[in-house]
Amino acid sequence: MPTCNVWVLTLAKNKPHNIADMSKIIKQYADQIAGIEWYPVASLIIFTLFFAGVLMYVKRMPKEEVSELSNLPLDLSEDTKH
Repeated sequence: MPTCNVWVLTLAKNKPHNIADMSKIIKQYADQIAGIEWYPVASLIIFTLFFAGVLMYVKRMPKEEVSELSNLPLDLSEDTKH
């Protein structure tokens, strides 16, 4: 995998003037990374699992706690914890 110095030298030589040129340079180096085709799949799986976990957590919350949390921004009393 190229280091930061290689990126700087490549950008200095090629001097991309628009997004298309920049994406060509990034694609050139990304193609050299072994297994890069799995990165988007892995990130989608991680996002889906996290979203499902948060959804399950919220669905299982007691209704009293949901009510308390929903009124929290409007509660002006000084007895609330900060």
